[in-house]
Amino acid sequence: MPERERAAFLDPIITGSTGEAAAKGMSLTLVRPSKIRFRWKAKTDEQIAEERQAYEEAARQKSFLDPDLVALTPCPYAFHFDWTDVDGKKHKATCDDWETAATFYRRKMTMGEKDALASMEQTFGEDYPNRGMAFAMGTHSRRAEQWLLVGVLRLDPVKQLSFL
Repeated sequence: MPERERAAFLDPIITGSTGEAAAKGMSLTLVRPSKIRFRWKAKTDEQIAEERQAYEEAARQKSFLDPDLVALTPCPYAFHFDWTDVDGKKHKATCDDWETAATFYRRKMTMGEKDALASMEQTFGEDYPNRGMAFAMGTHSRRAEQWLLVGVLRLDPVKQLSFL
């Protein structure tokens, strides 16, 4: 989808908060955060070992239709966002999407670890918030009241409504 069409396409599922989404019976929504602070924290060896085991177990699941999976490599950092919703409620969320980890690994290859983290802090803490971003938020099947940060999108605000 062309970048200029994305915001208008996704705008109907954007809500001001996870509370608004829950009131509408939604389990997946996009929220435009404000007052964003991006941070990272090194994972412990135990956390990485647990993730590695979970990835290996998931990769062992067989399917007749799909090729065998390769276990993912756990990211050595956890990425967090502190943010505020449209109602002024403050949130803390850990972003566990594979795209954020892939961003770290890609930048680490060209910049080194320290500069990769600084670059991500610039991107997710300043560039995206200044240009437009949304958090993909979803609930967990076991805890429908718990909202998880499942993705970060660079998404321009809709500037003008369509007459169509």
